[in-house]
Amino acid sequence: MGEQLPGFIKQIRPDGRIDVALQRQGTDAREDLTQQILEELQRNGGQSPLTDKSSPAAISARYNVSKAAYKRALGRLLKADKVTLSPSAVKLR
Repeated sequence: MGEQLPGFIKQIRPDGRIDVALQRQGTDAREDLTQQILEELQRNGGQSPLTDKSSPAAISARYNVSKAAYKRALGRLLKADKVTLSPSAVKLR
């Protein structure tokens, strides 16, 4: 009780109530996460041990997002042909 956290307004309801999320929503959030993943890969020699099979706790600890959000961001990077995915690592192309 009384803890203050940054948040993002999702929706203002007709009754005046406000829906708030702790993480950015929609395409902005996905683009931010894909950029974070690319930057992390560049800092670590083009490779990261976090894959789509990594634990939700490890993904949350590194990027502060859910495993589902991480997998969607990886999917975008794979589709854009910017990374390759192996069972043990994500590698920058």
